[in-house]
This record gives sequence, C-alpha cells and structure tokens, in this order.
Amino acid sequence: MSDYHVQQCHWKGSGSKIMGDGFSFDDYVRLEDGVILIDKQTTAQIVLRKYRPYADNIIIVGDMKFVELEMYYEKGCH
Repeated sequence: MSDYHVQQCHWKGSGSKIMGDGFSFDDYVRLEDGVILIDKQTTAQIVLRKYRPYADNIIIVGDMKFVELEMYYEKGCH
C-alpha cells in the first residue's frame, strides 16, 4: 500500500493518543515517506501497512519514539 493510497483514505482507530479516534490527510495533516506531519511538525510514523483484499486495510502508527503503537482501519477513500 503506497503513501498515495494511504493519503486518499480516512483512518479510524480506537481513541489513540497518537492521532485520535480517526484522521484523514489534508493540508494540515500530511504524509511524507511514511512519516506523518501535523502542521509541519513530525508527529508519527507508519510502522506497518497491511493490505487485506476482503476487509478494511490496516496501518500501524507509532509516535516518533515508538513508545505507543496504534492500529487504524481504512474507512473510505476518495
């Protein structure tokens, strides 16, 4: 799953401190080489991308120190 695909989708989690309950990419939240930037500040990194052909795709996001990891499910794409 490419950065381009990830950026086209809305992602839903379970109340993580990293990215909240859910997020999408826009001018404020960007993805560059697997690193998530919020308002140009490095915030988190995608540590795993799991493509699932018959279910929602998954990304595992970790804060930059990998103290916390959170799973997000793909919930609709452009």
